Amino acid sequence: GAQTQTVYSELRFFIARSKLTDPATTVRRAFIPAAGLGTRLHPVTRVVPKELLPVGSVPLIHRAIAECTRGGVREIVLVTSPTKQAVANYAREVCKELGCDLVCVEQPQPKGVGDAMLLAEPHLAGEPFVFYMPDEVCFCPTSPIAALVEAYDRFRHPVLALTWLTPEVAPFFQGTGRLETVKISDRHYRVTALLDKVRDRFPVAESGSLKGVGIGIVNGEFIELLNQYRMQVKGDREFDDLPVWQHLVKAQRLLGVVTKGLVIDAGHSTGFAAANQWWLTQQSS
Repeated sequence: GAQTQTVYSELRFFIARSKLTDPATTVRRAFIPAAGLGTRLHPVTRVVPKELLPVGSVPLIHRAIAECTRGGVREIVLVTSPTKQAVANYAREVCKELGCDLVCVEQPQPKGVGDAMLLAEPHLAGEPFVFYMPDEVCFCPTSPIAALVEAYDRFRHPVLALTWLTPEVAPFFQGTGRLETVKISDRHYRVTALLDKVRDRFPVAESGSLKGVGIGIVNGEFIELLNQYRMQVKGDREFDDLPVWQHLVKAQRLLGVVTKGLVIDAGHSTGFAAANQWWLTQQSS
């Protein structure tokens, strides 16, 4: 039918575009920003860094690094704050245990993810890399990052992880990661719009809805765009990475890959509680 034809034409579009870019590559590095204030989890994060809060008995930063290594990453570039040395120290122990290298970069002031990524750029070697927001908790039977790498190698576009929400789990999610998509294959979508963040509950259709996740793969194009948008930020204002994502959407260069399982944003109180509840459910099943 018409919908099937749309899927095939979208797929051909991305395959054609991919032939114009660099040859196949293996994604070996991951960028994890961990210098923020964790304000969505105040008051506990005034004392304990968000990244050290546990889901089950495993801190968020531990889970993030483990997911990266499960997906084939061999070097972590961690951006931390001078006031969060405990996070860097813990990450060193985890990386030693998991057999991956760690580079720590300090962000003197919490000026946003865009600023953190530019600070990390000299250590990313000009290669495609995973970005992983450490408050994303994966309950996935297979590696989301491995699926992202496969999609990046196929299409040569920045790719974003998507998770499928049902009405039953929607109350545990806030309205971040809202987007619009067009399906191009079973697990691959073109992102056609990134919608504004809201504090309200994530809106979910009766049949379920896709939600954007703070895990993905980007490349040198992303860094170049960050540098361009950084010049437009006045003074010491916070510099977020959202303008770059919006640019990629308008240029039809952002893909989404649906994860198997569920990814929960544990960076706010409801999501953090939901992640622990989901973990407990998994242990007893």
